[in-house]
Amino acid sequence: MIEETDNPGDCNTCGVQREIPYLCEACGVLTREPARLDHFARMGLPRTFNLDREQLETAYLKLSRLLHPDRRVREGAAVQTKAMVLSARLNEAYTTLKDDIARAEHLLALAGGPSADDDKRTPPGFLLEQLELREAAEEATDAAALEALQAKVVPAANAARARVAELLTGSCFPDKELCAALRLELNALRYWTSLTTELEQKLAALSA
Repeated sequence: MIEETDNPGDCNTCGVQREIPYLCEACGVLTREPARLDHFARMGLPRTFNLDREQLETAYLKLSRLLHPDRRVREGAAVQTKAMVLSARLNEAYTTLKDDIARAEHLLALAGGPSADDDKRTPPGFLLEQLELREAAEEATDAAALEALQAKVVPAANAARARVAELLTGSCFPDKELCAALRLELNALRYWTSLTTELEQKLAALSA
């Protein structure tokens, strides 16, 4: 069954207060999905960067069970199709929210900030530094050299991640200037994350 409502409130079927905009967790009835539903609201979670990972996992597992199309076989093809669509969108929300960078990008987009395609800026001198580090990574042939690079890169990546978190959790966000600053830091963080992954892969290949 699909209720023809997209407003939060009591379920028309069982009368229980709905916490999820498109689903009654008490009786399992699906409702019409609200327009422009963000990933946080889709999972019934607070819109914040410092998301509780255990809360995220719990919400995902619970909603995955409730939305599984196999639970809707007796409700007809339309309801089962709706459950499949909602399940796919839930998976997309979960994938976004469990990743720090993707979650930050989502929050920036919700605040009306620029995307990475719109603004590719990085801090002054940053790209030259990245080029030098990547050249060093390519030239490194043993674990000691790679670990020495890691000792530089990992703290820098952590510091960039901390700056992103600070901007997103500040009381002034989403101020326009803070959105621009966040875009700059996210662009840099993507480079640091990519380089960190590259070094981990090289070390793993040496130990294989």
